[in-house]
Amino acid sequence: MFVSLALALSGAPPALAETGPEYAYNPIGKRDPFRTPFVQVPPPVDGLSPWDVDQYVLTGVVWEGDAPRALLMDPEHGSHVVEPGTYVGRNWGKVTAITSEGVIVTEEYMDIQGNLVTHKIEIPLRPEDD
Repeated sequence: MFVSLALALSGAPPALAETGPEYAYNPIGKRDPFRTPFVQVPPPVDGLSPWDVDQYVLTGVVWEGDAPRALLMDPEHGSHVVEPGTYVGRNWGKVTAITSEGVIVTEEYMDIQGNLVTHKIEIPLRPEDD
């Protein structure tokens, strides 16, 4: 606030503009504006989380009745049995289908505009380069 020298020397206080009632922000019940509005709960971390989905190699598919299972090998040559619903990879991809041809892993994430993006990755039983 700027006060003129004459006003300051006269000792009279400056006239204040008429204001409305005093406002006080109450954050109770409101979301934190510095947190993302998209809540994503990470699945449990296990042996299938450290690598990207495309780093796994499908070594076999087994059918037990109606329940298919697949054997994935990680880059360190560790073997993991997966079934539909298992989380695979560092982006929490979920095994959505197991066929005789391969395993389908679906990754879901939010883009920068807040849209849900679904990305399907196939891990083939017989890679193209063989």
